Amino acid sequence: MLAEDHHAAINEIANEDRRDVEKLSGIKSLSMLKTTRYALAAICLAASVGCLGLWWRTIRICDGASDVALV
Repeated sequence: MLAEDHHAAINEIANEDRRDVEKLSGIKSLSMLKTTRYALAAICLAASVGCLGLWWRTIRICDGASDVALV
């Protein structure tokens, strides 16, 4: 009997916690979080592509394969 009461109390606390989380994490905040995450990913992708482009250009110039004449 004591164990059943203990489990019931734990389940009630867990249900209250779930309700609190559901209140705090509305659909709008999750949507905003997802949008922010994808925007950050796009910025990081663009930066990495830019860095690779600069690296590739530097390698081409150092190897003498550049189409541009260096003065």
